[in-house]
Amino acid sequence: MMNSHNKRLFIQLLATRLQQHHYTVLHAVDDVDKLIVKTALDFCVNAEPVTVVADDTDILVLLIHHLMQSMADIFLLSATGSQRSRTTRTISIQDLFCAVGNRLAKQLPVIHAVSGCDTTSALFGHGKSTVLKKISKHADSDALARTLLSATASVDEVARDGLRLLSIIYGCEQQSLDHSQYVTYMNMLAHSSIRPRPEKLPPTERAAYFHVLRVHLQAVQWHLCRIPRCTTPCLSPKYAYKGQVRTLSRDPKVCLSL
Repeated sequence: MMNSHNKRLFIQLLATRLQQHHYTVLHAVDDVDKLIVKTALDFCVNAEPVTVVADDTDILVLLIHHLMQSMADIFLLSATGSQRSRTTRTISIQDLFCAVGNRLAKQLPVIHAVSGCDTTSALFGHGKSTVLKKISKHADSDALARTLLSATASVDEVARDGLRLLSIIYGCEQQSLDHSQYVTYMNMLAHSSIRPRPEKLPPTERAAYFHVLRVHLQAVQWHLCRIPRCTTPCLSPKYAYKGQVRTLSRDPKVCLSL
């Protein structure tokens, strides 16, 4: 399976055999999680309960985020435990949706992405439960999450609300992330004889800026996963990353003189 060509042929063979036995086979163009969730939701809209077999947190988050109370229930079948003592459990997405509430369900893609997923970095020392509690308790979390879920939000709007979201997580709303990093570092030096660990510091504003942009891109894709590709709003080209040509020498004098 390490050979991509053989893997592709195996998938085609498996799909063909399943179709010959009258199973419906769907091929994911990009993110398979979005296709799984969209397919399950299409059944639920027609009042057909469905069971999704998966162990992926992304799928769980998307099912809760997109579920509506008027839909039929979705059950998530997942395996737990080690390989020797593995057991399965079935989770009702409707029950989870009622437990977290509509307000938090709308924010889940942002919370999941900002705290770390397959495409974004995790925040050291800030687990998902911690991030969820801090964001959900804040009065402005709804507005901040809406910005990061909006495909039409500008880079400035995403950066502004995204950096504020990170400030809430790190508990430094009254100061910048750069200043908070400096204060945290000085406190580490003053109160401990152990060398400070950089990963425990808040990120710089520039590092947080690019993290927020990645979070926005992933959150928008998750939020719009039920919209067909041909009608999905695209991020404006003026908001995309742009390469810059640098004329700086490979060995500038300023570096050699340090």
